[in-house]
Amino acid sequence: MNAVAFSPEGRTLATAGADGTIYLWNPSTGRERTTFKGDDNEVIAVAFSHDGRTLATAGGDGIAHLWDADTGKERRTLTAQTGSVWWVEFSRDGRTLATGESDATIRLRDTATGKERTSRTLPTLDRYSEFLALSPDGRTLAVAEYGGAVRLWDFNSSLKPGQAIKQICRIFNRELTRGERTAYLPDKSDEPVCPSD
Repeated sequence: MNAVAFSPEGRTLATAGADGTIYLWNPSTGRERTTFKGDDNEVIAVAFSHDGRTLATAGGDGIAHLWDADTGKERRTLTAQTGSVWWVEFSRDGRTLATGESDATIRLRDTATGKERTSRTLPTLDRYSEFLALSPDGRTLAVAEYGGAVRLWDFNSSLKPGQAIKQICRIFNRELTRGERTAYLPDKSDEPVCPSD
């Protein structure tokens, strides 16, 4: 198993793993309630909404799924810009889903429409960051890192495109990804933007 989460009221336990199957269990009896599967790709993360009615899953295929936690029916599919989705976390009101992606980008998405509200590249985010938590108002993200640090990121203040590009070049020492080019380069130029050594 790669991922496990209790529903808020504690009556359902979700587990998922390498074969892409999501299992919902009754923790009191240890009995399986239901299983469902989106595709054959590994599931890395699971999270319940705070009302327990929606389950988010994500994995190596770069897709986050929103499921009806009672029926297992898929409600929405959210595709990452690049790479895998390593974490999912709901806002308290359930209207926002934070996804942590392998290109070190956090995206906040509207759960009703699937549209991206905002995104931020976090220089310290990697697969070894242990946990993500979104504040009740959906404006601050806490990242617990492997080395023991906890960092808070304010999603209200955003970097200007030029600042974001400089940070990406300096911290990651690489060119922009396709998703970053879309976000920060309105002219969609394919020219290199990071200085060469």
